[in-house]
Amino acid sequence: MSSAFATILVNENFSHTDGDLVGKTPTPGPGAAWDGHSAAGTNPIQVAGGTAVINQQGGEDANSSYAIQSDTSTTYARFDFSLPASTNSDIANLDANGLYFAHFRGGTGTSFRARVGVLAPDSGGDFKLVLSEDSTIGDGAIWATELAFDTTYRVVTEYNASTQQSRLWLDPADMSSTNITATNSLGASDNFGYALRQSDDYNGQQIVDNLVVATSFDEALTGVPEPGSVVLMLCSLVFLAGHRVR
Repeated sequence: MSSAFATILVNENFSHTDGDLVGKTPTPGPGAAWDGHSAAGTNPIQVAGGTAVINQQGGEDANSSYAIQSDTSTTYARFDFSLPASTNSDIANLDANGLYFAHFRGGTGTSFRARVGVLAPDSGGDFKLVLSEDSTIGDGAIWATELAFDTTYRVVTEYNASTQQSRLWLDPADMSSTNITATNSLGASDNFGYALRQSDDYNGQQIVDNLVVATSFDEALTGVPEPGSVVLMLCSLVFLAGHRVR
């Protein structure tokens, strides 16, 4: 029995033919076809081998849109990502402002929330993972340990518009797993899309896969819709009816 109130907003495993991401509809869905909302058509984001390849050499930003989530809502996103060693040696030259490559998208540039980004390393790792609420990634919340190239990590982010805070989990088991928090100084914002971003802050790549956007942590983490309240009520009625028959 399917959920009456499906709250998965985007489900995208990038199982498309190789080529431009824009114009492709998330698989297995839901989610609107990817749209280039900035520098469309310039150095377009590519699908390669069932993943999205983000090239940080300047160019197109793209998003998959969904029903608008209000400025009092809480929205979650999960994706897998890696930084190949072969294309990211230049990250050592990334300045202190850092670079963000994925985020919730509202109506303007100042309504981008839960921006996931990277910084140059300084403690023996290959790069730092950062969560920020504005474009200056370096003043965001930084994961305590530096991460490694050629390693796939799973990120879950939360944007709570009511509290104007974002959180990030790395390879979580559940919501109680270790996380970091970034506080927004720009005011509450709605959101209606999840975006992948290309910039020219350094010469490198991020590989992204298995994106899920949802209205609950568990749905984002697992990609499985939770039963809607109507379905639970119907199941209860069937259960009670069965007992009455006995």
